[in-house]
Amino acid sequence: MIFNGSGTGGSGGLRLASITVAVPPAKTVYKAGEAFDPDGMVVTADYAQGGVIIIEGKKVTGYTYPTAGLAAGTTEVTISFTEGGVTKTAAQAVTVDKMGVAVPAQSGTLTYNGNTQTFKYSNEPSSSIATKSGDTSGLNAGSYTTRFTLNNTGLYAWADGST
Repeated sequence: MIFNGSGTGGSGGLRLASITVAVPPAKTVYKAGEAFDPDGMVVTADYAQGGVIIIEGKKVTGYTYPTAGLAAGTTEVTISFTEGGVTKTAAQAVTVDKMGVAVPAQSGTLTYNGNTQTFKYSNEPSSSIATKSGDTSGLNAGSYTTRFTLNNTGLYAWADGST
């Protein structure tokens, strides 16, 4: 049989039967919040007539994939392709890890001088990543406690893996 069309034949004609990710994308490991990157990915389609595969492995373009940032723990993305009113999907394996945030540490030492002093931290995350609470300054000598709490534990984890 000679095939010159797009595989969208009507009743009894060639129809999209399946798609496959024949070549995975160059990037399959992501940090939470990153968007899927299909660069390098090759998607192929099989076409059938009357339930029999007639054309196998035809490279296709125009497939769709998720464009929103990926959630931590995601293990696959769905690739979709529609032709002739028929939609088929294929799964592409990915690994999506939480973004590691350096644990803040007190920076320098403070000596009692009769004035209120603000505590400084190395690796202090921005307020969009973590909320600082507790003691942030002090006047008298003694022990103080400052707490940093991650705002979104679905996206972020401390560098040691804790949340």
